[in-house]
Amino acid sequence: MRIWKAGLVAVVAAAVSIAHVSAVTRVSSSDGQFWDIQDTSPWSQDSGGIATGGRSNPFNGFGYLKMQVRGSRDLLADNVYVRGFGLHHDGHGRFDSITPVVVEGVLVWRSITTWPDTSYLRYLDAFVNTANEVRTVKVAWGGAVVAYADGGKAAVAVTADGDRLIEPGDSFVTMMQNATDTKDPRAGPSGHGPSAHVTGTGLPIATGNMYGNPFTEKWPGFDPAHIGYVFTLRLPAGGTASLMTFVVKGRSETYDPRGGYPIPFKDALITGQAPYAGADANIPKAGSEIAAVTEQARHLVAQPDTRGLTALELSRVVNWHKDNLHWPPADPAAAIVFEKDVTALQAAMTSAVTSADIIRAYLARIALYDKRGPTFRSILSLNPRAIADARDRDADRAAGRVRGPFHGVPIGLKDNIDAEGLPTRCNSQSRANAPNAGADAEIVAAMPDLNSVYGFG
Repeated sequence: MRIWKAGLVAVVAAAVSIAHVSAVTRVSSSDGQFWDIQDTSPWSQDSGGIATGGRSNPFNGFGYLKMQVRGSRDLLADNVYVRGFGLHHDGHGRFDSITPVVVEGVLVWRSITTWPDTSYLRYLDAFVNTANEVRTVKVAWGGAVVAYADGGKAAVAVTADGDRLIEPGDSFVTMMQNATDTKDPRAGPSGHGPSAHVTGTGLPIATGNMYGNPFTEKWPGFDPAHIGYVFTLRLPAGGTASLMTFVVKGRSETYDPRGGYPIPFKDALITGQAPYAGADANIPKAGSEIAAVTEQARHLVAQPDTRGLTALELSRVVNWHKDNLHWPPADPAAAIVFEKDVTALQAAMTSAVTSADIIRAYLARIALYDKRGPTFRSILSLNPRAIADARDRDADRAAGRVRGPFHGVPIGLKDNIDAEGLPTRCNSQSRANAPNAGADAEIVAAMPDLNSVYGFG
């Protein structure tokens, strides 16, 4: 069986067909640059890390996760680099996890949201304890800011309380690349672009060496660029906790990023302007971009950008105080889909949860029971747009366009029925490399007409 388009809302995709050959997916940002996100592109690590943030090179792989998991007595996992989320870009700046990762009974979701009108992005990482005992989970979020060899070493420019010391209560940290080895990094210039890392207001943070084991090795290690912000979560059996973090980026204060990379340097110091030398060349004033990303970080601390998150998602965020994050009413029990019929799902979507919440619940069950545990192997492929399509159905519902009793409910298709964009393998290894269906089968093609009558759309 496969789970089809969410319109009905589809659930299905194991092997996702990608139209381009790249290790990242590039999305635009307001600084005239871009984000390169490691999703399900070929050769990608599918970690959700930021490969880079544009030609100012503010990152050298940042925003990924490592985990340590303890049971009631024993250390179960340590320094696990989390990847394989099945991150799919919806075409509008959002990346959804279709195949949540399971680490020693802890199911991990990841979603990333970018906006073309901002120079920051948002991570939302959810951790669900599916075991029957308490799990203590340490999560390291971070990676490498700037680069190690060229343009000076990474340095803390400022933290939330105004000093340069990263302390448990700091809600953000701004880092730069100390191009001139100045004693006051806040004044710049930053060799590659500076960045601010917003960790929230509700949980204390520690720091660790992301290049090694951030749970046992202190930061800075051999390279201060590799920083991990460490959160500790105590999850009861069945408990869920989410971390919402932000990354803000700025332009280089030593070269015009339109010149590209590499830039002239000697002995790890920039020695000249980037190749771009047009009459309109623009190099920001030293310290100006550091100040800009810091100001944006302070704004996000006061007013975190929660656009597009559901009430249920927001209700599970633990690293923000209620004073900073206003949770709408949510009923976690309403998102339980086990043995619920269509009528019950519709009632839940009418009052308590969204189609996107319900899709995630089904995808979690697929990860836990179809791919692990009993390992039913009944779902052969997943629609990579399952959550994105669910959001479309939620938008329709919010606009008063509910077409019938199946609006926003997932459906599955048997693997011998063609559906455009999904493989039709008939559960046969001989068709393992068969191309995706180029057109819908008659029964699928008829669904739009049925939808207009019965509300499958």
